[in-house]
Parts: sequence; C-alpha cells; structure tokens
Amino acid sequence: DVEVRYRRLDKRRIGFELGDHDPARPLRIDPRIGLASFFGAGGNERIEDAAFDAAGALWVVGQTNSPAFPLPPAGFPSPRRGASDVFASKFVRQVDAAGGETWSLVTTLFLGGSGRDRAAGIGIDAGGRVYVIGDTQSRDFPVSNDGEQRDLAGGSDAFVTVLRQSDFPFFSLSGEETAPAQGAFTNYEIEYSTLVGGAGEETAVDGFVAPFADDRGLPCAILAAQSNSSDLRTTTFAFQERNAGGTDAYFGVFCRQTGQGYPLTYGSFLGGSREEAGAAMAIAASGSFCVGTRTTSGGLPASGLQRGLAGATEAYLACFSPIRRRFGLPFLYRETGSTYWGGSAGETLVDLAIEDIG
Repeated sequence: DVEVRYRRLDKRRIGFELGDHDPARPLRIDPRIGLASFFGAGGNERIEDAAFDAAGALWVVGQTNSPAFPLPPAGFPSPRRGASDVFASKFVRQVDAAGGETWSLVTTLFLGGSGRDRAAGIGIDAGGRVYVIGDTQSRDFPVSNDGEQRDLAGGSDAFVTVLRQSDFPFFSLSGEETAPAQGAFTNYEIEYSTLVGGAGEETAVDGFVAPFADDRGLPCAILAAQSNSSDLRTTTFAFQERNAGGTDAYFGVFCRQTGQGYPLTYGSFLGGSREEAGAAMAIAASGSFCVGTRTTSGGLPASGLQRGLAGATEAYLACFSPIRRRFGLPFLYRETGSTYWGGSAGETLVDLAIEDIG
C-alpha cells in the first residue's frame, strides 16, 4: 500500500499526492466516488464553489434560472426573484450499518433580486455561519441595515453576505433588522449583507473565509474581484489606494466585529495603467497574505525575481506581513516581496496558496 491523498492544485483542479513508493514498480490509484450527481432543474445552473462545514456537510454555491430548482423534501416553497439567483445548497452524508453511504439535500437558500445575481465563492466558519461572495445587478439585492453599502452604485457590484442558522423556522417581517434568507419560512437568516462597488463595474472572482491577523481570531470574509471604478472604497495604508487605469484587481477583507457587523478591515486595488484580469488571494495562519493578478501593465512595484514584463501578459504577485494592530489603528503591513512572473508569451494567474513550512 502507498499513502495517497487528494491535493487541490488550483480552484478547478484536484490531483493526488503520494507517500514513499518505488517509482520503478506499477502504481494503481483507485479512488472511491462518494458522491456523483447532477443537480438542477429545467433551466441553467452553474456551481462555482464548494466547502465542507465542521460537521462534514457539503455546501455548494452557484447560480440558477430554473423556476423549480431542487428543494429539500421538507423544504418550504421559495420562488426565485430575478433573471438568475444565487443558490447555496447543503448536503449531509448518512452511513448505514453495512457501511454504505448516501447523501441527502437538507437545505437550499436563494439570494438575489430582480436582476442577475452570480456567486463566486462560499466559506463556512467554525460557528456554522455561511459566507457567500459574488456580484449582482439587482437594485433590490437583500442587504442588512448595518451593511456598509446598501444601494447599487454601478451596473454591477460585488456583495458579501453572511448567513446564520436559527434554532427554529421563522418568517421575518419587513422592517425587522434581519431578513429571511429566502422568500418563505427558513431556519437561516441574513446576519450581515453588504454591496461592494463603485460607479463602474465590479465582478467577483473568488471568495472565502480566513482569519486576518486579528488578535481575537474572528473570521473574515475575503473578496477578490475586478473593478474599473475610480470611487471604490479602500482603507488607510492600502497597498494601492486608487484604480490606476482600466480594470484593476481589487481585494476586500470584511472581519467580524462584535456589535459592528463585518466592517471593511482591509481594501486595496492591485494594477497598473493598462488592463488586469482575474484576482487571487491567499492568507497564512500568521496573518501574512499574498495577492496576485494577470497584468498587461508595466511599471508595477517589483522587488523580487522578475522586475518587469517579459511578454504581452504576465502574472504579478505581491506579499505582505502584518506589523501590528493596536489601540484601534488600522491594520499595518510590510511588503515582503513583489514580482512579475512569466516569459516571452502570455501567462494567466489562476489561484494562489501559501504553504506553511513551520
């Protein structure tokens, strides 16, 4: 037997990592499929991301325009509202006495307004809160009373929504501080929801949950997006406070603060005078983080392996370490390195990860 485990190579690829073995001998990898299923109805569906919670339940998030999207057997009717809505569905695994396993759909939540709504990422924190990140063209997208931005500022804005589970199904009346996560009875409610955008266009690329150098270790929602807005909010001491031209990458970190919702803790652009496409972010347990994008811009700060463009398009990376956060001051960071990365043709950055080497 050879030790083997799955390894995530990037956002859309999974590979195998092997233990010690003799490469001269034949090797067979025979993974067991635990769950394989179509999921949808009569329209069009896309799954954009998936995550496990602490109990091993599987959440998938995407968008649908199907009028009869699958609901749990005991689910309440929950009509969609617009051209396409975001869905978040939860599956749990049961194992019988013989060791056989089945997966059951137990929750489907919809988020959206009268326009087009799209998901980009999902994360689950240790307390079971569900974080959904995406973008919307709906002027009536559900936002909470404490959301930092409650009105659509441009043609398309990003959004960050946090859902928490209630002990019992409820129906929230208009005017209450929390709103139902779907248009009928549900045991999930919107704890916090905000739009993130400016006068231009924002497109969410990725989203997840991670601690972000916070002394109390509270979870943070991470948004990686593209933006061509000149008025999108950034924070003090951001790596890049303004859009430098065209479409730039944008990164927003929304950390939970007791009694204050999820205010913007860190927000920064990343880009130059030409076009950037895609955005990726990775965070280490220490609070250090790296951001990256695909760029056609020359002249970006580059202290690392490659100081400038070698071809038409390159990957570009910048990494930072926290200095301190005391007495209510903004997060302060020290740049630990930045570099272009590419050759004479073209490169596209897909994803980032930080390896903890101890």
